[in-house]
Amino acid sequence: MEVLAKREKNGNLSLLARAGTYYVVVLDRGQDILFLAKGRRLARAFQEQEQRREKGINVSCPTCDFMLVSDGVYSIQKSQEFIQKISRDEAEKTFKEVGLTKIWQEFRGNGRTNMA
Repeated sequence: MEVLAKREKNGNLSLLARAGTYYVVVLDRGQDILFLAKGRRLARAFQEQEQRREKGINVSCPTCDFMLVSDGVYSIQKSQEFIQKISRDEAEKTFKEVGLTKIWQEFRGNGRTNMA
């Protein structure tokens, strides 16, 4: 798992990582948001969101942003699944294959990851 960008502030975490052709974005552990997608569109959405944040623009709906721009998105928010073009079984299998299950458990469990 290659970490491409990481930002931590006031107990929140923004993380962009890559494993093969899959990209994962984790946002705000308080809101329990995780995204998984094939290809660079998710990475681009994350980077654009970070640029808006740096310019002081309020980024209030990451779910909307990522669902709109990303093909094959699997996301978890507030313990609900939102699936677009990836079945739950395929997403869970992919999570395990690329090592995201462990990362997600660590992220939710103690708020820390071993990456960076």
